[in-house]
Amino acid sequence: MISRANHMTRNQAVPGRDGYAMLAVLLVLMALLFLAAPFLATVRNSDQGSRRAGDRVEASLALDNAARYGRSRLGGSHSAADETPGYDSEDELYVRNTLPGEFLGASGEGRAASSTGARWDLEVEDLAGRIDLDSASPHVLANLMDISTRLIEPLTVEATKIKTASTEGFPDQGVIWIGGEMIQYGERTDDGFAKLVRGLGSVIVDDVVQPGPLPPRNSVAGAVVHDQRAWALPTWRLVGINDADPMHMEPRVLDAMDRLADVGDFVLDGDWDQSALQGLVTQGGVWGGYGTGPRWQHPVRLTRDIIPLEQDSIQVDNARWFNAGSTIRISGDGISELALVRTVSVRNGRVMLDRPLVHEQSANGAVVEVLARRPVNINTASPAVLNALMVNLQLAGRNSRITKAEATELTGILLESRPFTGFEDFLQRIVLPAAGFAPLPPGAPVIPDAFVGVDGASAGGIIDEDDAVALYRNALNANDAELGYATMPFCFSSRDVYLFDLRT
Repeated sequence: MISRANHMTRNQAVPGRDGYAMLAVLLVLMALLFLAAPFLATVRNSDQGSRRAGDRVEASLALDNAARYGRSRLGGSHSAADETPGYDSEDELYVRNTLPGEFLGASGEGRAASSTGARWDLEVEDLAGRIDLDSASPHVLANLMDISTRLIEPLTVEATKIKTASTEGFPDQGVIWIGGEMIQYGERTDDGFAKLVRGLGSVIVDDVVQPGPLPPRNSVAGAVVHDQRAWALPTWRLVGINDADPMHMEPRVLDAMDRLADVGDFVLDGDWDQSALQGLVTQGGVWGGYGTGPRWQHPVRLTRDIIPLEQDSIQVDNARWFNAGSTIRISGDGISELALVRTVSVRNGRVMLDRPLVHEQSANGAVVEVLARRPVNINTASPAVLNALMVNLQLAGRNSRITKAEATELTGILLESRPFTGFEDFLQRIVLPAAGFAPLPPGAPVIPDAFVGVDGASAGGIIDEDDAVALYRNALNANDAELGYATMPFCFSSRDVYLFDLRT
């Protein structure tokens, strides 16, 4: 009996033992899960990181391929290899991405639907087709920013309201510039400005006007009205740099487009924000100094002594190379200074400036130079740039000018007719036909609709004789003293400086 009882005790299950075993198994599994989860997450993250790194490398290589391909294609426009070194067409500078998909990862027309790998594409812009902001005059800046208008009736000294052709683009309150007088206004209407404060910055001592901004003055109908913001950038440039050589002061330059924000300190009133800068950012650039000639041109001699702080004009032996808005440098007697031209009298060689001169200079001992305005390639310029180059162009002392409507029509003709091989081609196919002086030359590659009359004969009369002369003079030299309103000169070839828009 005892032996049997012992046998039964050894083989009988202990109550609750199976539950403890299950619980132990679950605890072990949970411990393994907690230990394995971070490891699995690390493996997953490493895998994803490796995949992203691979994608970045693949995209970087694709973009490098695109840039190399673009440079190789554009190398044909270099003067050493160009078959047309005198001009460049849009087709010549247009990089077509039509390679097979298997070649360098291109996204061309020939790629297979099942092909893998990063695909790239690119667009190329000729930066010579933009307006150089480091040499642009206030006039072309006003055109780019659309802050230019005209008086539609004379402005007298006593006037309390200014009547203009339009006020579109101007802020509700601000400062305007009319022939050297700065006027603050507190109200803008559809046809002018009111609540005026005349002659900002002017100083009169004992009934004598001191050098600098002008006091209230009379202005004739048709006079140019600019928002003062158009003069902010040229004024900012005049805070020059000496480079340890005060004899050769240089204007400041925009190292990058971001530096446009610094110019806001020279805006007297009004916003210097994205809306104001839109035209400058999209149509302007800071690369005009590449591949061009000297920064200063046409030196002339000073013919009258400069007495510091007592005058804001100079006398030169030849004022042919200056006009309103030109930037000049006066160098002599061991020092130089910069100024903006307000008006010019070619007949007596007098150049009126926007500020009093602070350094003494002796007649025939100083040289006056004008800042070269960098030419714009009209064969690749955008419609907005072409329009800004032509609107308001005017000969000095003439009422006729190129209106906005005429500039728009001329822009369409230019886009339809280009490329132009040079100034003679531009003269024969644009200037002369547009003024009705001559029909298109025989064999012209393009006959714009605007130059065709109802009977099929050549039609003109888009601009008048004075406008045609102003257009051609400006194209040759935008610092020409015969121009009352000037923008930038023209050219017809790239300077081999491009902007690549690369995409994968």
